[in-house]
Amino acid sequence: MKLGESVEIAISCKDAGKSREFYQRLGFTELVGPQKGTVLADGQIRLSLHEVDFPTPVLIYFSPDLEERVKILKEQGINFSNIEESEGKILEAGFSDPNGQEILLVRLEKDELIRPKAKARSGFFGELSIPTSDLKASRAFWEKLGFTYFAGDESNVDHPWVVLRDGLMDIGLHQTRNFVAPALTYFAQDMVERIEGLKKEGVEFICEQKDREGRTVYGVTRAPDGQQFFLFYADYDPEGGS
Repeated sequence: MKLGESVEIAISCKDAGKSREFYQRLGFTELVGPQKGTVLADGQIRLSLHEVDFPTPVLIYFSPDLEERVKILKEQGINFSNIEESEGKILEAGFSDPNGQEILLVRLEKDELIRPKAKARSGFFGELSIPTSDLKASRAFWEKLGFTYFAGDESNVDHPWVVLRDGLMDIGLHQTRNFVAPALTYFAQDMVERIEGLKKEGVEFICEQKDREGRTVYGVTRAPDGQQFFLFYADYDPEGGS
């Protein structure tokens, strides 16, 4: 069972205009649809910007029927923090993973934004990276949601990790102290050139790692709303793994 038929990442921001400008530099384009707020896409993932305060980011899954999904999840032991109903229909239902990552299921009869058309300047979207203190428990939780193993190194002493996917979203679980909040992670073979191009577009990097030739092969940038992006050089095949 999938959590929904389409998914987007909702981000809380104080100034949607400033955030929009930042994401457009990364190659996101604005979409028009039935959802509230600013919705953008880079050809791979969708983001929605909301000038409302909430723990960010939130994974929002859309589908026209939530009742069966909520029933199955409850049977799997998922505890919902809120369920909003009207006339016997569930309009939305929210819960969180063991690390505090919020997931929201929303009723939407027809999603006109399922296929975003844009071109990411930051590379191939690899995962929503989530830090965890207990990789085993986190993996078990996400597998209850229908996610399956894609890649990983759980035996890594310093940084065990695993990537899970459900056909709509890739989740990276990282047992590490290298970062403390969820980040959007991209990979590309030509990341050196991509980072240089983003700098020319006015994107600032708060952290950079250079190779022996002094070229930036890894960079971290942050949107005005605080959302971080990890950009890695890698021989990465988005269909087959790294």
